Amino acid sequence: MSALVDGFLAYPRFLFNFIFVRGFADLYEPGVLSMGLVTLMLIGVGIALLISVVTPPPPEPQQETDPRAPVLKQAGSTRRFVEGVLRVTILLTGGPLILHSLMVLYSLVVSTVDLGNILDTVNASLAYGAAYLPLHAGAARMRHRITRQSRDPESKPPLARPLRISLGLFELVFPVYFLASLSQVHRVPFHLMIRPAVVSAIGTVVAVTGVVAVVLLLLRGNPPVKG
Repeated sequence: MSALVDGFLAYPRFLFNFIFVRGFADLYEPGVLSMGLVTLMLIGVGIALLISVVTPPPPEPQQETDPRAPVLKQAGSTRRFVEGVLRVTILLTGGPLILHSLMVLYSLVVSTVDLGNILDTVNASLAYGAAYLPLHAGAARMRHRITRQSRDPESKPPLARPLRISLGLFELVFPVYFLASLSQVHRVPFHLMIRPAVVSAIGTVVAVTGVVAVVLLLLRGNPPVKG
């Protein structure tokens, strides 16, 4: 319990240092899984879920008069929640292993970069996730709300377009921080980390997406066949 409290107290400083690329060297040791980063990651996931719960999206206009709206909304929210938890779980457990394996394979075939221990990749993933997930949850909720309001001619936000552009740039730019995290933990110059990390990240996303799709199909089961 004390570790969780210490994590909450340390989280603002960690997030500030991460965003301003000051690093997180005080939170890990090379080749060792950082429990401090594990705690910060759990806190980041909790904050992201809290944002999703506290700031629900505005209702769809066509659902206002639909008597099935509460049931449909609850079913949709539950499905999205399960899918989100599933993605995070697979990314946390299998994502770093896939990513590190692909980076090592790429380095052996194409370059001579020494990527060190897989636990270093796990630490970089934890640090990135701890910072990214809450920010992504807030940005997603804001983008969703702006999009809904923009469809209503009576309540168009005046800064809708600049806000959408800013949120889009955030999603495009923030992955650079993951490259910086990998560069730090593996002690590899940033410019040498770009190609192996980008190629391996694409492969990891494809693999994780495929695993999530297969698991969701298995959980949903086969639909009944009508005679």
